[in-house]
Amino acid sequence: RSEGFGLTIAEAMEKGKPVITTGYSGNMDFTTSDDAFLVASKRVPLHKDIGPYKKGDYWAEPSVEDAARQMRTVYENPAVRNEKAKAGQHTIRNSFSAKTISKSVKKRMERIRKEFFR
Repeated sequence: RSEGFGLTIAEAMEKGKPVITTGYSGNMDFTTSDDAFLVASKRVPLHKDIGPYKKGDYWAEPSVEDAARQMRTVYENPAVRNEKAKAGQHTIRNSFSAKTISKSVKKRMERIRKEFFR
């Protein structure tokens, strides 16, 4: 319903596994309909505190029907399943590798240093 980065999703993608995930929250930073099976959802407010989520916060209410449809696609259509799994693996290995992320962090740190430590 709500996720931070979605490490287990990213790990499965890196291993070349197909992922079915709600098309909402932190995992949308690295999943698309090209590399994951995204489950439709509605954004709904919480009417009471639930764990770390507070009344008035929002989370996704996934569509059970769409989740079932996505699961059927994964099970019944190996070509689509394998294509998305391979695309997901490519996404994680190329856009979210330690080398790629460290370059991005280094670039950001250099900009911060130039801006604040002139």
